[in-house]
Amino acid sequence: MSAGDGTGGQRLFQRVVDWVQGAMASGELRPGDRLPSERELVEQFGIGRASVREGLRVLENMHLVRSSPRDPRGPLVLPVSTEPMRRSVAMLTLSGGMELAELVQFRMIADASANLLAASRRTEDHLLRMERAMARMRASMGRDHAAFSRADLEFHEVIAEAGGNRVVQVYGDVIREAILDLIARTILDATIVRR
Repeated sequence: MSAGDGTGGQRLFQRVVDWVQGAMASGELRPGDRLPSERELVEQFGIGRASVREGLRVLENMHLVRSSPRDPRGPLVLPVSTEPMRRSVAMLTLSGGMELAELVQFRMIADASANLLAASRRTEDHLLRMERAMARMRASMGRDHAAFSRADLEFHEVIAEAGGNRVVQVYGDVIREAILDLIARTILDATIVRR
């Protein structure tokens, strides 16, 4: 067993990570709360300062807390974020683990479901916002790609919002972003090759 291991092979820093995740899930810790200081965490978990710091680094990478060096108040608990999911999807696309065609296919499936939900749950405000986004898309078509993309994104965001399903919204945003990144990278690669 290595020095960083606890019982059963569990790394000691994982105790801090598990405690924070559990406390956030139960509502014991809420966004804006402060964790105990490093010294208090060392005492609470009976582990070394290096293990506490490693646990805090892991929690920061998960976008669950933000630490400031030497802040006596302890790390700040952040709202749960989709950033880890975005990074995972981005890494999969960068490494070739997901191809553009697969992402587009998934988006089509998700958008079809979002459209069905939105059709049955939408409000007049949703319809008005969709119509405005479509008008901006028509006005910018063929002339201003950036404006068209912004209006298209807003249109799909309103549909996802109207459907009222957060999972559809989150995955739709993450996949849409990955598709746009892949397209931009493909265009950039093609430009570099031509030079």
